[in-house]
Amino acid sequence: YMPRREMTPLARAERAMNNFNLYWTQYGLGAWGVTDKKDGQFLGSCYLEPPEDSGTGDVELGYDLAKAFWGRGLGTEAARAAIRFSFENNKLERIVAIVVPENIGSWRVLEHIGFVYVKNAHIYDFDVVYYAITREQFQPSDSFYQVHASKL
Repeated sequence: YMPRREMTPLARAERAMNNFNLYWTQYGLGAWGVTDKKDGQFLGSCYLEPPEDSGTGDVELGYDLAKAFWGRGLGTEAARAAIRFSFENNKLERIVAIVVPENIGSWRVLEHIGFVYVKNAHIYDFDVVYYAITREQFQPSDSFYQVHASKL
């Protein structure tokens, strides 16, 4: 469900890493790797983009997992941890997320952690569904998460 770009996978990865390092430096938010709790295997990522880069005017939540790990609640767990971290550490008041209408699994992730439908929109040259959650709406769980700070 991620949009295709006219870049090689290596160029996309390098651009993403550079952007995320910049986001951490300038905004105190960026990307987290999602790993298996048992063996540390890399499963995907979860990230928050600042308003200037998200195209929405708001801090935007994003996540991606390898298809083999879909449907296990990992996206929900990672997104909930990212939202909790950001509300606790960045003092954000609102976070948004957008999904393409066909990505029902992503809708479920967002709704499960308390995001509320806002509108249909056209962003990034796609028709999307726009969700948001405020600090007051978010219900943090007592689930464990760890943040390992390292500069790439």
